[in-house]
Amino acid sequence: MSKTTLVAFRLEEGLLKRIDAYAKRLEQATPGLKLARVDAVRVLLLRGLEEVEGNEGPPPASKRKPSHRES
Repeated sequence: MSKTTLVAFRLEEGLLKRIDAYAKRLEQATPGLKLARVDAVRVLLLRGLEEVEGNEGPPPASKRKPSHRES
């Protein structure tokens, strides 16, 4: 597994319920699979990024803004 970074953020209760419902649907579609909320968030982020990047393409490296940690 590649190195990961802890990221903390606040989400509205309604969004959390939607994420939990998505995790439950994935578990029901895949018998034996047990997902934590973080797993569902990771899947949703990856799928969303793939869709956005597929439509727009990834941002050019030279135009990418550095994060506050990089600056």
